[in-house]
Amino acid sequence: MANRNANGGLAAAGMIPVGMILLCVVGVELIGYAVMLVAVVIAFWLLVKLTDWINAYFNKPFHENECEGANVVVPFPRRGNTGVVDEEPEGEKLPRQPVSRLSMIVDEDDDDESQEHFSCWDSTQPYKIMPDLNPFYDPLNRIESVIADLSSRKGALGKELNWFDSTNCDHLNARLAETRRQVELLRQRQQESAARIVAHQRVQEKLNAQVRTLFNPINWFASDQTQLRQQRKEVVSARQAEQAESSRLAVEIENTFRSVADQEMTIAQHSAFDADARRKALRKIENQLATELPRRKRILARKQAVDKALQPVLEQMQQYEQVKQRAESDKARAAALDRAISNAGNSYEKAMIHKQCESEFGIGRPARVIERCDREIDRINRDYEKAYRRAAEVGQKASRTIDSIIIDGNNLCYDSKKFIGLGALKSAISFLRSDYSVTVVFDAAIRGMLQADDQAIGRALGDDVTVHIVSTGSKADETILNLAGTDKTAYILSNDRFGEYNDKSAVREKRILRHEIVNGRVFVHDLNFEGTYSTT
Repeated sequence: MANRNANGGLAAAGMIPVGMILLCVVGVELIGYAVMLVAVVIAFWLLVKLTDWINAYFNKPFHENECEGANVVVPFPRRGNTGVVDEEPEGEKLPRQPVSRLSMIVDEDDDDESQEHFSCWDSTQPYKIMPDLNPFYDPLNRIESVIADLSSRKGALGKELNWFDSTNCDHLNARLAETRRQVELLRQRQQESAARIVAHQRVQEKLNAQVRTLFNPINWFASDQTQLRQQRKEVVSARQAEQAESSRLAVEIENTFRSVADQEMTIAQHSAFDADARRKALRKIENQLATELPRRKRILARKQAVDKALQPVLEQMQQYEQVKQRAESDKARAAALDRAISNAGNSYEKAMIHKQCESEFGIGRPARVIERCDREIDRINRDYEKAYRRAAEVGQKASRTIDSIIIDGNNLCYDSKKFIGLGALKSAISFLRSDYSVTVVFDAAIRGMLQADDQAIGRALGDDVTVHIVSTGSKADETILNLAGTDKTAYILSNDRFGEYNDKSAVREKRILRHEIVNGRVFVHDLNFEGTYSTT
């Protein structure tokens, strides 16, 4: 008994350390879990803070109500001599300026203004984008549109005629008869298939009546029932196959019917096709093309000639546009600097902006830069207007069609008020005779001035020139104007204004070319002619 109590005490005493050990292990695990939880919470807090810092760094506020009192460095863009914005030079410190004032220096309104100034000759400016000064541009577009339409119609008629010529009506009728025969055969096969389906249905119904229920186990193994079920299965399969064949035949019949309708339509179209009318229309189009294609070639050649004559003036106008764009850009930049000065917070900032203006434009005052730009823009506008008028004149002159020239003979025999004889006239005729039909008309007084008769004057000017001297007492002016008449290709070479003949077509249509005779040289600027002459 005593031994048993002793053993029990020892066992109890041995269990106490074990319990303490277990308790310590559990406590350590709980502490570890708590530490891990705290670490997770701290890591999450740090992640949130880091995200806020990143957002604050890359999304700094730019308005006073968002960052009042915040001060950051606001660098002004610098521009070199080329007008390109440069980065701030390393080491150069620009004034510190509150971010809230940034919108006062370069804001959305400035961007809009810059875009307006960079727009080339928009509707708000004195001059819009230059219209096409070539009078052959629209006629060329019109004739090309006509030729494209004629070519399209020619192609369509050609296809129709090719179809008609390549289609044999006898073959079409034979094919139609064969297709109709196929329809009848398909219908017959469809009827036979329908009859077989009905027969299979009847056999299946008969077998259904003979097959007994499978709820009776005896029928599972009865040989006669097994045979009946097999027969019924074969009949059902045959009926389904026949139904599929009947459906296929129905689709084939429908397609064949469609083919019959198409063939009938083709035959009807072929019969109603008026080949003669289409061939006649095709010949008419071909004749029109034979007329329009050479005409297009002539117009294109003249357009290219006018383009060539206009090119130097247009290039000059383009240079004016570029210079004006630069001036307007400088004006917009100076206006932005002027606003920045007005909104600067202190005198140091204003001084730095003035310095910035001087480094960019050579003048420290933006207002003076703006005045200079305005003067430059006004000058360019005037030069552009002159160039535009010159381009219009060049285009008009280059687009004229001149076949014949009637020369006021007496008019070309004078240098100012000095009679110089036929020298200048001969020089002009030597140039004109190669390209134009030339007629020279003189007053009757020319005979006495030259001490020569009509034949001698004619021989002096050349056999290929028509020379006419009006009768004594008559004036050559009306004869000259009547010879030009209403022919728009006949032009007059004279410095006479013909003020008393405003009713004449040549005067109304301004078909009068001017010349200049100066110091032994003769000019006809409208024809790009310059020549020399001798009075001996």
